[in-house]
Amino acid sequence: MASVDNVDDEMLSYSLLPFFILGVVRIALACFGIAANIVSIRVLTHKSIWSATSILLISLVVYDTVFLFTGAVVIIAGLPEYEEDHLFVTVTVFYPFRYIAQMGSVYSTVAVTVERFVVVVTPLRARSIWTTNNARRVAIGVFVFSLGFNIPRCVVFHQLSSADWVENGTLTQSDASQEFLYTRVYEVYLTMAIFYILPYTIIIVLNINLIVHLRISARVTKTISPRHTARLSTSPTDKEDGLTIVVLGITTCFFVCCVIPLTYHILLLADLDIFSNPHKVYLFAVSDTMLCVNSATDFIFYCLLGRRFRNVFFKLFCPCLCRRRSSPVNQNRLTLLQMKGIPCSNTR
Repeated sequence: MASVDNVDDEMLSYSLLPFFILGVVRIALACFGIAANIVSIRVLTHKSIWSATSILLISLVVYDTVFLFTGAVVIIAGLPEYEEDHLFVTVTVFYPFRYIAQMGSVYSTVAVTVERFVVVVTPLRARSIWTTNNARRVAIGVFVFSLGFNIPRCVVFHQLSSADWVENGTLTQSDASQEFLYTRVYEVYLTMAIFYILPYTIIIVLNINLIVHLRISARVTKTISPRHTARLSTSPTDKEDGLTIVVLGITTCFFVCCVIPLTYHILLLADLDIFSNPHKVYLFAVSDTMLCVNSATDFIFYCLLGRRFRNVFFKLFCPCLCRRRSSPVNQNRLTLLQMKGIPCSNTR
């Protein structure tokens, strides 16, 4: 494969400013994303919103947190102040975990999309299919699949000799056929198919069907009950629709953020040498930044689109603000009950 010295010479011919800016952006995204994801895990484990969907979303958040953390470590270890042996340890240890976390995040997104699709399309069967135990099994299955697929990558990274890295500055493969199988078949063809094409296809098809069924459901509900929007209580269907909207937001962000990485892998099909074109080098840095954006924005979608998530968040972390928010709501509820002539001796 490529010599490290040659790689350094190629990199020096490019402007380092874009890499520095994107590196700072990725570290900032990692700091924000890790803190936000920890808060998300605390909220999602609350008993009032605990469900099969919560288990899958927690799995997604954990993978995103690992991805952001390992990405930040790799960026920091690549600074000039760090010695090459530190960079070697980083590559052999953190890169495999980063790929495992990325794949786990991708297929956790697919799993939660499938779960929402089943709930919306077949709501009567969904409760028996998507139990909390089954959701745990799916989360474990995603982990086993992600780990198993990345075993070749882990083996290759750990087969690298520390002495070769430091003294000779080369990454070598013992066999040309092995290099072809790993570099071309595994790293390009299989990675693009498993990381991008397959999950992209599943998410696009299911999301289109979800949107269609949600519109049909809203139309039918308004036809059957014209006073549906004026009800005082929230039905289970409304809660499920709220969760579905959150998942749609997350999967849409995933789709948008993975367009550039997919484009980068398509370019690799034509030419494996990423240093042959400066635009391809910059595209790689931008694609990695977009993956960080995808992993750091889950909390934003939970807060913007998830009403129950917001309520639990305010209850846990802003109890004073929660009391101020609930007081006028209770007063408006009491007034509305009195206008309708409903007894309101106990409105709490």
